[in-house]
Amino acid sequence: ENATELESKYAVVVITTREQCDSAGKIIKELKGIAKEIVDKRLTITRKMDAAKQAIMDFFKTPTEKIEKAIATISSAVIAYTQEEDRKHREIEEKLQAEARAREEENKKKLSEIAEKERIKGNEEKAQEIEQLAENYTVAIPIVEQQKVKITGVHFRSVWKFRVTDVTKIPREFLTIDEKLVGELGRKEKENARIEGIEFYEEKIV
Repeated sequence: ENATELESKYAVVVITTREQCDSAGKIIKELKGIAKEIVDKRLTITRKMDAAKQAIMDFFKTPTEKIEKAIATISSAVIAYTQEEDRKHREIEEKLQAEARAREEENKKKLSEIAEKERIKGNEEKAQEIEQLAENYTVAIPIVEQQKVKITGVHFRSVWKFRVTDVTKIPREFLTIDEKLVGELGRKEKENARIEGIEFYEEKIV
């Protein structure tokens, strides 16, 4: 019988007696033996193919790794340079913006002082106009245009990553169960395994 015939033959199995159960056990053992024979035949063919593939992989592995290492070293240097350029740009921009904000505060202060002098003189209406002017006074915050680094043959892309700073503040939907750890506990403790919110159960296999 071939695999298709065996599959059809045992497509539906109902056991109602001990004798049938014993017979089923013998059939399972027989089928496992057939399955092992098939796997062994497959391995006699594929092992040679796997060995040939591994030999080819090993042949190309070392030079590929050396080239990839060289690429990684050069890429790190390029990224370090561009990051330093970005840092310099931010430093210049932040300095100019801080100076602009300082001028804004200084000029607002001067307008407030002028308004106060007018109030002392009895010119209340003019004082209020100057105060309104001081309140609305703003200085344009400079934005420094950055000349992006362009390197022939090199394309930059951003990869957003993350690091955990406080696990207690992470929303529940972003937390996952360590299924490997839970499974290990279940296999070790069996019916005595206890974790709140998790039910351990036994599943029979043949």
